[in-house]
Amino acid sequence: MGMRWDPFRDALSLREAMDRLLEQSVVSPRGGGGQQRGATLTLPIDLWETEDSLVVRVPIPGAKVEADDVDINVDGNMLTIRANLPGVANEESEAAGQGIRWIYREVPRGEARRTVELPIAVDADAATAHFANGLLLLTLPKAQSARPRRINVTPG
Repeated sequence: MGMRWDPFRDALSLREAMDRLLEQSVVSPRGGGGQQRGATLTLPIDLWETEDSLVVRVPIPGAKVEADDVDINVDGNMLTIRANLPGVANEESEAAGQGIRWIYREVPRGEARRTVELPIAVDADAATAHFANGLLLLTLPKAQSARPRRINVTPG
């Protein structure tokens, strides 16, 4: 006997579908134009859980991105990460002056952002963030109320 087909098993959640649609419409490579002026890029993330923390890893492209270009905000259970991705200095004016016609322009520039709902309450005041070599590593300790607790049973 074969396994019964379940149409919901492979279905994406609405949130995942919207995230993918947004990423494809904003980040997808396009010959000649690349990112539209004023469009916000979506930062990709890895999010995992340890016994006492949530850890977020975000690659932030751009040789000139500094720690000051990254902004992290936790509001309730919503985490927002913003980064300013600078292009090459005077890129637009140099291109116009040299008669450049872009063929591919996919290197991210401008504002990049990602907002995700955290599955567990965190202690944002105890969070740590490290940015080096284009990689942001954010550690969000779980709130005491979200950590597992052992309850001792006393006899009698």
